[in-house]
Amino acid sequence: MTMRRKTGFTLIETLVALVIVAVSLAAAVRAAAISAESAQAVRAATYAMWAAQNRMAERRALGAQPGEMDIEMGGMRLYLAEKETRPGVWAVEVFDRPEGHRLAALEGR
Repeated sequence: MTMRRKTGFTLIETLVALVIVAVSLAAAVRAAAISAESAQAVRAATYAMWAAQNRMAERRALGAQPGEMDIEMGGMRLYLAEKETRPGVWAVEVFDRPEGHRLAALEGR
């Protein structure tokens, strides 16, 4: 009787390969999540700066009074706070919620 050598992968080799694939997929999903969070942060900061610039332009054009307000821009709710920092110089700060994280700040005349 002749012995035939069996070909193919053993159970251990298959399990090791599956673990490597699982770890790789987990890393790829995490990288995608970080990228999405970063894109959202950039989007929020961009809209916040536009809101601050718009408010500063309104102040120059209409002589609007300082105060606090909330606006919606790009589907986001933003909260603006204005104050006079020096005589004739105004600051506009934009937050993600009242008393929240500051997304943008702009100072001008």
